[in-house]
Amino acid sequence: MVAYGKALAHGVGVAKNEALAVDYYRRAARLNQALAFAHLGVAYFFGRGVEKGMHRAAE
Repeated sequence: MVAYGKALAHGVGVAKNEALAVDYYRRAARLNQALAFAHLGVAYFFGRGVEKGMHRAAE
């Protein structure tokens, strides 16, 4: 799920869709995939696919 989210975020092999990428990162995070938490933090820090939020990025 993280790999597909990353592909969506960067538009590699699929149409770029940062909001959907965040959805896949969240799904992977629910399965305790550590890399998903890192990608979610970056998305919130930079506001990619979600509203920018420093407090959410730190969670």
